[in-house]
Amino acid sequence: MQAGIVFGFDNDGPTIFGETLDFLEAAGVQNATFNILTPFPGTRLYQRLEAEGRILTHDWSKYNGRADVVFRPKQMSPEELLAGYEYADRRFYSWRSVCKRLSRSPVGLSWALPLNLAYGFASSMTSIASFSTPNAAASPRT
Repeated sequence: MQAGIVFGFDNDGPTIFGETLDFLEAAGVQNATFNILTPFPGTRLYQRLEAEGRILTHDWSKYNGRADVVFRPKQMSPEELLAGYEYADRRFYSWRSVCKRLSRSPVGLSWALPLNLAYGFASSMTSIASFSTPNAAASPRT
């Protein structure tokens, strides 16, 4: 089972990250991708957030869904959203979570384990790369 998760909707508060990971682990989800809600220009979401004064930047290079929060979430700060997203990615691909999830998975380890290792490696490389960027100091890490 593959899950695609987006964090940052108006109903999402700071507890959404742990609650989501608890569910994914209990359900034995083999693989997941996490993203930050990104209001792309031309969408109704962008128009609504712009009208509400919640768009933080028009620097289109930051509209990437993974490294930057470009709007003000309703129930948490942009920094909390970014830190929560990073936490979810790290926790999901931690050894503890991989073992917990795959022990509940109906899919064979020969398929699921290499996939988790690859995603975990890619996630760790993204985290390492973000520490070398000039704006990395402004982003809290958990």
